Amino acid sequence: MILNISLKNYRSFKEEASFSSVAESSKSKEQNVFVQALSKGEDELRLLKTAILYGANASGKSNLLKAVFEITRFIGKANPKAGEEIPVCDPFVFAVETKEQPVEFTLEFVGKDNIKYKYLLCFDRKNVLKEELIYWPLS
Repeated sequence: MILNISLKNYRSFKEEASFSSVAESSKSKEQNVFVQALSKGEDELRLLKTAILYGANASGKSNLLKAVFEITRFIGKANPKAGEEIPVCDPFVFAVETKEQPVEFTLEFVGKDNIKYKYLLCFDRKNVLKEELIYWPLS
C-alpha cells in the first residue's frame, strides 16, 4: 500500500511535491478510511480508501501519475546498464539552475509483511547518485 509519493525536479515539478494517502486525524468521512496494522507493535496507520487528483489543466496531475509509473518501472525491469542514459531523467527545464540538477523520487509504502518502507532514488542523466531503502521498525 502506497503511503506517500514525493518528487522533486521532475517534469513540471521544480520544488518538492507530495501526494499522501494517509488520512488526517479528523473523524469526518470515516467511511473512506481504513486502518493498516504495522508489524512489531508500531502504531497503526489510518489510510484513505480512495483519493482524487484534480486541478487545472497543466497543473501536474499526469506528471504525478507518470512519476509513479516510471519509478516502479525503473525499480522493476528498466534498470539501465552502467554508463547508459537513464530514460526516466526528465528534470524541470524552465529554470537554468534545475536543468542539470538531479531528479528525486521518494516512495513510502507498507509491504506485504506489514513493515513500513521508505525508498529514495536520486539520479541525473547517467548516474544513480543515491538509492536508499529504510524500514520501520529499525530494530
